[in-house]
Amino acid sequence: TISILNQGQGSLGWTAQVSTLSGGDWLRVSTDRGSAGPESPSSLEIRVDPSVVANPTTYYGQIRLDSPSADNSPQYVTVMLNALNS
Repeated sequence: TISILNQGQGSLGWTAQVSTLSGGDWLRVSTDRGSAGPESPSSLEIRVDPSVVANPTTYYGQIRLDSPSADNSPQYVTVMLNALNS
């Protein structure tokens, strides 16, 4: 889980876009949009769909967070998944 903070005034609307470099559509987020206020951060859960992860290898993905009202937009979260034999 990551927190999206708003250190400015009012409400900060944001969107999340997921992409993977390899391994198909294994990376998920709990929601693709939200808003954060100065006193109320927003949470975003990062999840893996184990039914898609078939081979024991390293998978890479990225989550892009955009907000039209933020000066530091976009922000990126890099995800690395090491899948092992079960």
